[in-house]
Amino acid sequence: MSKETKVSEELVMRIDTLESHVAEQEQVIHDLSDVLAKQWQKIETLSRRLDQVQHLLDELETEPESGRKPPHY
Repeated sequence: MSKETKVSEELVMRIDTLESHVAEQEQVIHDLSDVLAKQWQKIETLSRRLDQVQHLLDELETEPESGRKPPHY
């Protein structure tokens, strides 16, 4: 085997390894993107729920006491 053939084979092996790494990284990026999208949806849902709870608390705080007994009675 000539020196040029050996170098050429080594380069092919290195390129194959690099292509494999790139493919793995592309899959990881895709997976992370999916996770990020799901987390963003969850954050939006929780944010809406928090706004609803805050609105309910605001309503309760502004309601007149109108004869209600304190919770400890």
